[in-house]
Amino acid sequence: MAVFRYSAKDNTGRLISGVIEADTDAMVVDRLRDMGFFITNLERTVERTDVFQSLQGLFGIGLKDLAIFSRQFATMVSSGLSLVRTLSILEQQTTNKRLKAIIACR
Repeated sequence: MAVFRYSAKDNTGRLISGVIEADTDAMVVDRLRDMGFFITNLERTVERTDVFQSLQGLFGIGLKDLAIFSRQFATMVSSGLSLVRTLSILEQQTTNKRLKAIIACR
């Protein structure tokens, strides 16, 4: 289902705006008209994507690799290792080639 943002006027002329879910814009129009609204603006909102899906698509890093990296990074920094030393160790340990390149800033 898609999400639509609308502005409409009710029977008294008061401006109403909101968000509604429907498969098509025609379904939204029908639903709002059934409610007695006169539609002044209707637009489909941009669908939100999951942050982790975006990272995986953008950088080629899976959620599992990111979780392992984050946990190990936090542990090493908490134990007093410097950031440079921590990143150097994690670069050597990771098996994901893309994550290794990102850690090494290549």
